Amino acid sequence: MIKKGVTIIISLVMLLLIVMFFVDYRLAVHQKPPFFAIKTAIYKDGGTQEYIGFGYKILDYNSLDGRDDVVFISAIVCVGEK
Repeated sequence: MIKKGVTIIISLVMLLLIVMFFVDYRLAVHQKPPFFAIKTAIYKDGGTQEYIGFGYKILDYNSLDGRDDVVFISAIVCVGEK
């Protein structure tokens, strides 16, 4: 009985992580900042922000040279140009 409960909990946690990954991925595709990732740095190039999620990294560029896009980086997929 306990083994079944542990399996259900692990499955729910995995499902939650997958949902978080794809929500932030879809936001990056549409050039919007992430919802679940945590802001870790703000660069002094005009306001570029770096976010870290579970297994991925997001860069929200806002630099003085005119770059204004969102880049999603993970081991599986990369959206945008670094």
